[in-house]
Amino acid sequence: LIRDKFDNVFHSAKEVEIELKTPILGKIPFIPAFEGFKDENKTLKEKIDFLNNPESEKEYSSFYFKESFRSLYTSLTFLNSDQKIKVIIISSCLPSEGKSLINIIFAQTLSELGKKVLLIDCDLRKPTLHKRLGLNNIQGISNFLSGKITNINDVIQNVPYIENLKVITSGITPPDPLR
Repeated sequence: LIRDKFDNVFHSAKEVEIELKTPILGKIPFIPAFEGFKDENKTLKEKIDFLNNPESEKEYSSFYFKESFRSLYTSLTFLNSDQKIKVIIISSCLPSEGKSLINIIFAQTLSELGKKVLLIDCDLRKPTLHKRLGLNNIQGISNFLSGKITNINDVIQNVPYIENLKVITSGITPPDPLR
């Protein structure tokens, strides 16, 4: 009884739904292939090529993982059917929770569905999107916000291996990112 009273962890999606009184729009499964991905020095393209390897277990988990993002997008589109959703923010309060990976894969999923996607890396402290997508980070959102670049189109980059996906990287790390 005491252990249950002080247990502050959700053990199922149903518990989250009941506690927050909000429906679950989608569930992104954990697949072991992405474990330790942050520490690896690979681009997402290399990882996806690895996942699409014809070994059945990897291919199945990759399909299930990608399908969960398609399902999430479907849920989002039916959530507010009278207005188009133009901006989606994926964030978390702690580092290393997989925000960048989820953002990239969700953006890739939307682009595969024929949507034009602009992915913006606003992590000015420890940016990683440019590394994961194999892009340069010389000019980005920090350069635009500081006024060093006045045309936003100058900081938009195409991702060569993902059609319909454009990225604004974080740019040069400012001395005080919070400001």
